[in-house]
Amino acid sequence: MASFEPGRDLLRDVAAAHLARTLAADAVAAAIDLDDERPLRLADLLAYATRSPDQPASFALERTLRGDDAALGRYRRVLAALSSGHSPVALAAASGQVVSRQAGPFRLSLHAGEADAAPALVIAGPMAAGAPQSIEVHDGDERVRLGLPAPIGAQIAILLDPDRGDTAALDRLLRRPTSEIFLV
Repeated sequence: MASFEPGRDLLRDVAAAHLARTLAADAVAAAIDLDDERPLRLADLLAYATRSPDQPASFALERTLRGDDAALGRYRRVLAALSSGHSPVALAAASGQVVSRQAGPFRLSLHAGEADAAPALVIAGPMAAGAPQSIEVHDGDERVRLGLPAPIGAQIAILLDPDRGDTAALDRLLRRPTSEIFLV
């Protein structure tokens, strides 16, 4: 029996189509300069979007993204094109212990922690087609990128420790309905 889950080749073709559309839009956009006086290229955005979460950030690119809405818009389009899961709004506020959101073929569930336990994020979806390597969440000028552990079966689980800056920021941003989620 044929599987209804998208295969890796199909996902790669869809990402290539989105990138082609982004390239076309970027070609007609006004030039944006990085702090080092050279123009911001799509290659810069692609390299930054696909970097490993443990790689250092480019300060020139970060300053440009924080100070130029057009550059940040391009970066978000590149992230959306590369993402295996994308949601233009984050986990919406809701009552109850579990808040969830669909990001492409993935289901993100934010589980509230007990009195002495930290909350957890569970990402479930078609991991066989290629598990996401990182999650990036944006809300206004605030962004957080976190590397994801290897999936166990069809799920990835992350403990959102309030004592760690990165996971506490991820928890805070996921709870804002205006946040945008990218699974890369």
